[in-house]
Amino acid sequence: MRALFLITLCLLPSLATAEGLLDPALACQAKRSSPVTYEAELAAIVTAPYHTKTLKVWLPIPPSDETQTIKSLAWSTFPSEIEPQLTTEKVHGNRFAYYEFDHPEGAQIIRHRFRATTHDLHWNIEPANVSMPTDWPESFAAYLKSDQTVVVNDQIRQQLQSIVPTRRSPAADLTSVILWTQQTLKYDHGKASLAASSLHALETKTGHC
Repeated sequence: MRALFLITLCLLPSLATAEGLLDPALACQAKRSSPVTYEAELAAIVTAPYHTKTLKVWLPIPPSDETQTIKSLAWSTFPSEIEPQLTTEKVHGNRFAYYEFDHPEGAQIIRHRFRATTHDLHWNIEPANVSMPTDWPESFAAYLKSDQTVVVNDQIRQQLQSIVPTRRSPAADLTSVILWTQQTLKYDHGKASLAASSLHALETKTGHC
């Protein structure tokens, strides 16, 4: 989610700064149309090692926002019947369902059934009008710092320099990065990093959503 947020943000700073705003919680500026509603189910099968005393599982809950509406229909587990604890993490506000299984035996199946309404989004962005802020407010600190999933180090900087050797415009530079990603990285379940490491993706040229 962070990566998608940052890409969207790169395309919208002119809209924010034109009104004197630069806010990571800025409402979506796209025009919505053609709503479509789906019923979906997220299912996870977790098998704990033999003689596990406590199995703890966190499942992400898709968010409702300006672009989509999510309505939970049912949570269920099998064969154990466990009610989830719904919680929100403090940094980005992502919501999770937390399960705790006592002395689980065999595979545990967790299901979340929900209804999602989505829209076509029309941004109407003029690339020539996109600008890049020079000073980021403190409210962006959580998105700009290096961490395990988005590492910022010399290796990453060198890779970026090879992709965008000469700065042109934010929109053109972002296009170069997206094209490099599409042409270089491959979606691969087997070689994906369970730690969600951006360095792993850079080294193996593979990854997972």
